[in-house]
Amino acid sequence: MCALKGNYFLIENSIGEVISSTYQRLEFELYRDSIMQSIERGTFVVVSNGGSLLVGVVTGTKLVVVGTGSTRPSRLKIGPEEIDRTLPELKDRVYNSYDAVIVGEFFDGKFVHASNLHHAIVHAQVYKMHPDDVRDFLKIPCDYLHLIYSEDGVEAVLSHLRNVKMLLDENEFFDFLKGAVRMLHVRGEDELIRLVVSIIE
Repeated sequence: MCALKGNYFLIENSIGEVISSTYQRLEFELYRDSIMQSIERGTFVVVSNGGSLLVGVVTGTKLVVVGTGSTRPSRLKIGPEEIDRTLPELKDRVYNSYDAVIVGEFFDGKFVHASNLHHAIVHAQVYKMHPDDVRDFLKIPCDYLHLIYSEDGVEAVLSHLRNVKMLLDENEFFDFLKGAVRMLHVRGEDELIRLVVSIIE
């Protein structure tokens, strides 16, 4: 059993919400008044999905333009705070959405990798994953890099590995990579094994 450190059921702690999803990935928008105004590629997020918690890794972002009028944002030469003050209608029409690959779940009191039994419900709350919960998730032999790779390619995997490296000490990161190679071998992911082994070397 694993005790969660992050409170993923308190809406006030959420950074955004899901706007679309499949069993493999989800798209979410950060709240305008969120403590985070952007989120790094490779970062772990948690989706409070009714009774279950999904774990995702951010892999990309895109600009979304809503409503009528020009489909290309104007070059205003003013900062976000000034836009909010002088053009309040614009903040509801133009925003960034983020893509994340679903890499696991918190199920029956423990983290599991590559489960993907559920998709994220639209309007479900998104949270940045607590660093201690990330470490618990990473203690399991890594069986999710293939999901990031198949959805978003090499650059998304490399971004995620850089993020993981910042969270773990050198020995923990080395153990994480060794576990990843073992699980990728079981799955027959030879190309991805070569990429991970090149990082180890």
